[in-house]
Amino acid sequence: MHKAGTSNGKADALSCRSDHQVGDEDDNTDQVVLKQERFCIAATQRGHASVTADQSLLKCIRECSDKDRAVAEALEKVQNLGPPRLQKGFEEWNAEQGLLLFRGMVYIPKNAELRRYIVKIHHDSPIADHGSRAKTLELVSRNYWWPGMSKFVNEYVSTCDVCNRTKCRDLRSSDWGKPKKLGASD
Repeated sequence: MHKAGTSNGKADALSCRSDHQVGDEDDNTDQVVLKQERFCIAATQRGHASVTADQSLLKCIRECSDKDRAVAEALEKVQNLGPPRLQKGFEEWNAEQGLLLFRGMVYIPKNAELRRYIVKIHHDSPIADHGSRAKTLELVSRNYWWPGMSKFVNEYVSTCDVCNRTKCRDLRSSDWGKPKKLGASD
């Protein structure tokens, strides 16, 4: 049988602790649990700035960019020496900290191993948990860019062994489970 809380004095008395009296609202105002210096606000940083924590990856990108230095040198010459009509279309390119950027994203040089590693850390990691093609592309494109990136990500995800072994197949569109007609020859 239900008893209203206001009429149940014993339960109310047991749930009211003496150390939780009214008037103690300001007891934690001067306590700082974590210092402000311990926080890094990555959401306010644009593009590649959130990637700078992985120094080994940045070092690898810079080393591969040295081999693809022709792109960076041509870009620099066009931006600095070329007439304004030739500079059109290159406004979205710039260089920071030894990295070539396109629309604020780190340009990844033409190196299949490096590109595969970047997709791998955004697809195979426990945090990414073998996401879909769209999710993996979204994660990669937050910080990186290269020509044909969506095709590269789609191929990587479609050939992922773990994804292929655990993927649910759409059985509605196939003939699985339907009775087979035994053909009678006429």
